[in-house]
Amino acid sequence: MWLTFALVDQDEPIDFDAEYGPLISCTAQPGGNPLRCQLGMQVAGDGEGEYHPFVAGDTVLVAFAGGNERTA
Repeated sequence: MWLTFALVDQDEPIDFDAEYGPLISCTAQPGGNPLRCQLGMQVAGDGEGEYHPFVAGDTVLVAFAGGNERTA
């Protein structure tokens, strides 16, 4: 697993995927690479989930499976 900080680009999710839920647009720091991120939720299950919206400029921690940002 590889981690990086990122900044949220906009206030609302850019997309809602039936399998992955809300997806947000972020920019990796310090590299500036654009990312489309799935949100980790406090409560989740089949057909349900809870998340709190982010505000543009919020700092988030992004995890990459396999330690490679190209896998996202």
